[in-house]
Amino acid sequence: MRSLSAFLTMFLLLGCPPPAEKTTGGQARGQVQAGGAPALVGPAPDTVVATWTGGQMTWGELEQEARGRLIRMEVSYLNERDEALRSAINNTINKALLDAEAKQRGVASADALREQVQKENATVTDAEARAFYDANQKRYRNKPFEEVQKAVTDALVRTRQKEAWAALVEQLRARSDVQISLAPPELPRIEVPVDDDPVRGEASAPVTIIEFADYECPYCARGYQTMKQVMETYPGKTRWVYRDFPLSFHRNAMNAAVASNCAGAQGKYWEMHDLIFDNQKAMTEADLETYAGQIGLDAAAWKTCYTEREAQLKEIAADQTSGSEAGVTGTPAYFLNGLFISGARPFEDFKAAIDTELERLGK
Repeated sequence: MRSLSAFLTMFLLLGCPPPAEKTTGGQARGQVQAGGAPALVGPAPDTVVATWTGGQMTWGELEQEARGRLIRMEVSYLNERDEALRSAINNTINKALLDAEAKQRGVASADALREQVQKENATVTDAEARAFYDANQKRYRNKPFEEVQKAVTDALVRTRQKEAWAALVEQLRARSDVQISLAPPELPRIEVPVDDDPVRGEASAPVTIIEFADYECPYCARGYQTMKQVMETYPGKTRWVYRDFPLSFHRNAMNAAVASNCAGAQGKYWEMHDLIFDNQKAMTEADLETYAGQIGLDAAAWKTCYTEREAQLKEIAADQTSGSEAGVTGTPAYFLNGLFISGARPFEDFKAAIDTELERLGK
């Protein structure tokens, strides 16, 4: 099984890209607390590192400004290092097992064994090729079967040979009771406040997942489906906090965030949240007003809140600032008990992370 760290890689994002970079003119943001992350090595906090007409930046301000991104870089390095170590371990184990299997079968080496396996899986019937072609005609630009039959057959043979080799390796590993005791890396935990944002799940749940998302981001819609599955699979064990991070190039995202917050003012945040994600291609102001009616809101009160939105914009801006300070640059982004998971990861990745965390906590 892959380690937890393998699921927390930061730079191979499955998510909406970051908004344009913003300069801050040396104005420091609030400090990010990162349990397990070492302090940046540098001079005293009041040491001036940059000056300009009318202003300056100290090392302490620079540390606050850069910490979120530097933590992401550290996590990425730790993940990649762990993957490299595990790859080296598995390659060594696989080579030893395959060499032993080759010797037992009376062939010269693992390479010779691979050739044997390939020969045993080098045949595909015309019926199998035809069935694959019928199911994947668009891949072959709807060319006649006779014209692409060789390409189809060759592709199926390569797939069959690859699967057979992988199955042999897995069989040998299972038979040899392979155990890997290399401890996963200790990843930095970024303390992100729940604030007063909407929460799904019990307050006593041992695993808190704080999500920063954009209603118009297609990857966030995928993440929404995954998070529903998480909550259904781990009742009482997980709670889900939603924080707004609308991206500037999504023209409907801010309106959707305001609409949901205004529904929350009447105790129906999640009803609006779910309805918007379930109908992501229909997010005009008229659509949002229709959704408000569908979930039974006081239409006049919701409309006033939506139109006179200063308080809602302030709350959304606070979420965006909090996310940026924690290293969020795109959506969706999750903090699972402080562990940063970037992008629309599949349910299996979340399951692995949650199971590891529950085991760590003895829950």
